Amino acid sequence: MNIGAVMDEIAAKLAAAPTLAGRVYAYPASTISPPAAVVNYPAKVDYDQSARRGRDRLEGTIVVFIGRPEQPASRDLVTRYANGIGPDSVKALVEGEDDDYASCDGVSVDDALFDVFEVASVPLLVAVFSWAAYGPGSS
Repeated sequence: MNIGAVMDEIAAKLAAAPTLAGRVYAYPASTISPPAAVVNYPAKVDYDQSARRGRDRLEGTIVVFIGRPEQPASRDLVTRYANGIGPDSVKALVEGEDDDYASCDGVSVDDALFDVFEVASVPLLVAVFSWAAYGPGSS
């Protein structure tokens, strides 16, 4: 699997969310304007999940920056991203349909955690989604 290609495809799928249009990054961005999503570099690469370089696994995160944590609109928006279905659902967007990834065999979104990150001295509510990609180890 080509790590950059997997990150690009995940970002392209997230860009279909109406609330994220134009604010999705396939790599850590130096500046963001919420709501925005960032596909981070994989934290882990597991090689040789099957014999002779047959299959590898990547594990990474997507951070969705929502807005000020004390604003009701932030709570309402993060709920849309964390839902398992819907036009803004990170899980539904990233997982997509079977066999619709060119860079890998598929991507799953396994969980979401909520936190507050400080960006340019401003506290922002974030949702951190864990993803895993599986694909051929020989490419």
